[in-house]
Amino acid sequence: MSFHDRPLKPTSTGIPGVESLVVLETPIREKLDRIAEISPTGCAMGIRFRLGRPAFLHYTYDPEWMKLYLEQNLYLCDPTIVWGVASSGEVRWSDLERRFPDPFGVFEKARKFDLNYGCVVSVGTIGSKTTGGMAHDKRELTDAEIAEFKKLLGDIHDIVCRRKPLLETHLRALELYSYGYSYDEICERLHISRSALKSRLSGARKRLGANSNVDAVRIATEYHLLRPVMLTGSAS
Repeated sequence: MSFHDRPLKPTSTGIPGVESLVVLETPIREKLDRIAEISPTGCAMGIRFRLGRPAFLHYTYDPEWMKLYLEQNLYLCDPTIVWGVASSGEVRWSDLERRFPDPFGVFEKARKFDLNYGCVVSVGTIGSKTTGGMAHDKRELTDAEIAEFKKLLGDIHDIVCRRKPLLETHLRALELYSYGYSYDEICERLHISRSALKSRLSGARKRLGANSNVDAVRIATEYHLLRPVMLTGSAS
């Protein structure tokens, strides 16, 4: 099953300060699709843990499990998260459960939602860590599946980390473009020349890895750099 066929994740993850990773860019979308294929019971990943929390969160587990998980704040005591943030590499849930304390019974609660087998993978450095887990309801994940998950998660981590922050000049130009203003109208509002505007929009596209201005607005919106609006910018 493609992750597109799974229930839509909310923009709000339920964790204060953490946004949902709603990404439609082809390189990330393809990797998430492949992860969905090798994790039939779902997956979850926290992208770029800094200061104790991830910048983005993506999950495809049973919505009822995620509701319980968030309502009971299990992410604060989940052994898979504790291990993933503090360690690097990969470990099966069964090994982790034998070696790691689970005083709040996270593993036992997860099994009630068919999250019977799984693994945790952690990549990156201590200052910028990405950790993820994927599950299988019927059997242990194979070494090859875990290795592939680690590679895919590492690729996603690298793509997100390569994103250069947009300058305020980029954001302002993109914002006005997203509102549907023409190039001439944007130039008038920003008191800049047409060539300067093209340079700013070009810079935004390069930093976001976008193929067009509309694509740049969409990506910036998905990363919560812009407010969601109708993408009706003029190409004139």
